[in-house]
Amino acid sequence: MIIKSQLGNNPILMILEGVMLGVRSVFTSAVQLIPMGVKTIQRDLIITKLLNIPPWIFIFCIHTTISLTMLVSLLSSPIYIVISKVNFLDNKFLMQGYRNVAYFFSLWVVGAEVICFGTYTAIDLIRIYGKQSLKAQKIKNTLKNVASHMLFSLVFPLSVVVMILFWGFYFWNRELIYPKIMDDVFPTFLNHMMHTFPVLVSMLYMFTDIITEPPKLKTFTSLTVFMVVYSLVFFAVRKFKGEWVYPVFDSLSTFHTTWVLTCTFIGPFICFFLGYYVHERIKDIRSYFGRKLNQIKEARMVKLKES
Repeated sequence: MIIKSQLGNNPILMILEGVMLGVRSVFTSAVQLIPMGVKTIQRDLIITKLLNIPPWIFIFCIHTTISLTMLVSLLSSPIYIVISKVNFLDNKFLMQGYRNVAYFFSLWVVGAEVICFGTYTAIDLIRIYGKQSLKAQKIKNTLKNVASHMLFSLVFPLSVVVMILFWGFYFWNRELIYPKIMDDVFPTFLNHMMHTFPVLVSMLYMFTDIITEPPKLKTFTSLTVFMVVYSLVFFAVRKFKGEWVYPVFDSLSTFHTTWVLTCTFIGPFICFFLGYYVHERIKDIRSYFGRKLNQIKEARMVKLKES
């Protein structure tokens, strides 16, 4: 297969191929339990069709599932607001949030996540439906560089900060950040899609897609520009509209507000270096499983030769 031949010695796909071998062994053993009434040739045909699946299909399924889930979540959010029986006009907290929703830090981060994860899906579609030409390969390489750059510069560090800030306030006093009335508007899974899952998804993409990290200087610069731009917008809203983007700051003292805002600005840069550290550990784990799976493959080949 043309696509498979282009995979080369990609360690990620080698691991997935090893996993496939294990699945094949288990599935073959299970199929052997099928009643003898089924002809051997039919059974072998079923095994061949189901198990001779290229390992990259797993990555494609992961990308597609994540992209579709995020797309459905984004499209369903306004629908839940419309069909909700909650009267936003009677709730000062909700009205202030509604007026400033375009300036929410978490929504800016979601935008970066959608672009990043969607780019990986676009790469898959080009790989499947695009012509295997030099131009298509250049486009895929460019998109890969863009996606990996966004993953390390924005998506991972900002997602970690959003998760820590949101759940920190939530467990301290949820009424300041996500009051109980919000449970009547949005289902729980939408809350986690915005504030929890992106961190796990980012780490998953590091495992399945990133072999070499993008240059730190370039990614650090992108993160700095993002934080400076958002900070200017954030304080401009406070100055010209006379209110905070987040109602929670109305309930905090000047000291606590300063402390939270300082941590929010510095936090992404700490998590930026954390992202590179996490990927180094992920590479170690990937190498370990790669060695183990190679041993399994070699043992399996020896067993097949002996049989």
